[in-house]
Amino acid sequence: MFDAALLGTMSGNHGQGSGHDASVEAIKEGDRVVKLVVTCRCGEKIEILCAYTPGQR
Repeated sequence: MFDAALLGTMSGNHGQGSGHDASVEAIKEGDRVVKLVVTCRCGEKIEILCAYTPGQR
């Protein structure tokens, strides 16, 4: 699991405290990420399913 605040740093929101403390958890099956679970500090969760092209590594 990693802190979603890092995403703000990567997207160029340097120094802008938006107050959106969230976490992102990667759910894996083997070596593939099959789902991302984003949890807001208020407890709301958003699940993002990951799809891969058949045969893709």
